[in-house]
Amino acid sequence: MSTGLQTRRFPIWRVLAAVVALAVIAVVVVLVVDKATGGPEVKDTIKVGGAPSAVTTGLGGVWLTQNDGGTLIKVDPDSKQIASRPVEIGAFPQNVAVGEGSVWATGGRGGRLVRVDPKTNRVLGTVIDGFEPTGVAVGEGAVWMADTDAGTITRVDPRTNRKVGKPIKVGPGPQGVITGDGAVWVANFHGQTVSRIDPATNRVVADIRTGHGPADLALGEGGLWVVNVNDRTVVKVDPAQNRVVGKPISIGGEPSAIAVGDGSVWATDVGDGTLKRIDPDSMSVKDEIRVGTQPSSVAFGYGSLWVAVARGNELIRVEP
Repeated sequence: MSTGLQTRRFPIWRVLAAVVALAVIAVVVVLVVDKATGGPEVKDTIKVGGAPSAVTTGLGGVWLTQNDGGTLIKVDPDSKQIASRPVEIGAFPQNVAVGEGSVWATGGRGGRLVRVDPKTNRVLGTVIDGFEPTGVAVGEGAVWMADTDAGTITRVDPRTNRKVGKPIKVGPGPQGVITGDGAVWVANFHGQTVSRIDPATNRVVADIRTGHGPADLALGEGGLWVVNVNDRTVVKVDPAQNRVVGKPISIGGEPSAIAVGDGSVWATDVGDGTLKRIDPDSMSVKDEIRVGTQPSSVAFGYGSLWVAVARGNELIRVEP
């Protein structure tokens, strides 16, 4: 039965062609937007000759400890070239920090804290303490070294290169150490806490529960940021309240290190070989940058992120 109405069928090939055309336009638009807005990008890959374990910036250089050979090296941030001969630190160097006009590195097994002159590249002093020092930080009038086996923090006077007082008992398995906001902060990997030390009294004034496997710390952008390796998260601690604020930020893989710079928080992910940018306001991951296998450490300085990539024997410079 005819109703007097005619149904017009649009050819299917024209439908498909229109869809494809729209998809192409969308891709072009996205590419143009991405190119216009920019984003974090790998700019340089620097071969450093050994597996870097830690990186920091300051005093005119980017400083790396290397597991291969147990050494400390300097990279020039301008030329992107190795700018010093290797300095022997000790077997399995763990961490490095700058301050008080010197570079300080922990030497792993053997309990060594080595002080290096950044201008002459010579060892100025060595402090022997504990069996396996890990984290090191300079600030609040002293150098602070973590002993993961003993569960303690040792205070060193930079004027004499000698230990001050008795080791300060913190939680089990201390690793990352940082100074700021009038305190010394220690990530206790096996204790699921961050300890706050008052440098005026050398006493722990707060133990803040942060999650499973806290390993590294960064200060800035309104808080203390903590990497929880076993939880695969980053959390924010309010130094004024000594407690975690907001929800944990899922990293997804296996976070290892953290830094603050250029208005963002940055976390390395050993699990997928990326550097992740966290927006401190929304507390969410906004960018992922592929940097290489086993990014072990990250630091911000000279307008860039510097990522130590252990498996590739590389230092990666990322422009934020």
